[in-house]
Amino acid sequence: MVLEGLQLLDAELALAAQRVEPVGLPVLEQASATLRLQDGTLALEGLRGQLAGGRLSGALRLDGAASPPTLAVQGNVSGVALTGPLTGLPLDLSAGRVEEVRLRATGHSPAALLATLEGQARFSVRDGILAGADLRGALAAAERADSGTAEAGLRAALGDGATAFEAFDLAARIQSGRAVLEQGRMAMAETAGATLAGEVDRHGPAWT
Repeated sequence: MVLEGLQLLDAELALAAQRVEPVGLPVLEQASATLRLQDGTLALEGLRGQLAGGRLSGALRLDGAASPPTLAVQGNVSGVALTGPLTGLPLDLSAGRVEEVRLRATGHSPAALLATLEGQARFSVRDGILAGADLRGALAAAERADSGTAEAGLRAALGDGATAFEAFDLAARIQSGRAVLEQGRMAMAETAGATLAGEVDRHGPAWT
């Protein structure tokens, strides 16, 4: 990145908008933030707004004086309603209420940000639907006495279907652009629930 120009001046600008429509992202309403440039560091601070019936807050900091330059992001989302697929991946959340999303990460340059992210993330959803797998069907198949029918049932249940859940909570460590799940729990009515482990990178999830 060519960031030498950031050190030529200092500035501060208050931003406000009734409606922001990012391409490919939900509409952000009643948005406000402060854009500050000081000593070669460009910061977007105090970002707040309404998002899909919930609230969003966050900050972004680009340190052009560091070597290499670093980009730090921090965000929180709460009370957001999911009305469609979240990621578009084969295993996805298709409905629910996002109670908490917390992200704190740093990386080197926007172009390499995904590959250099380091930080922590938390994700909590209530009363939702997991599309792409029937976990109740998988639990029922695992209890079958015949190993052949049990395996066939597991493959069918984990390859398609949907699972309604009461609570879905994840905690992840982000390292070199890859999110490693440290805690994963899904609570489902009338079942023992499920735990998750695995990794997610920019190419998609790999569950274990």
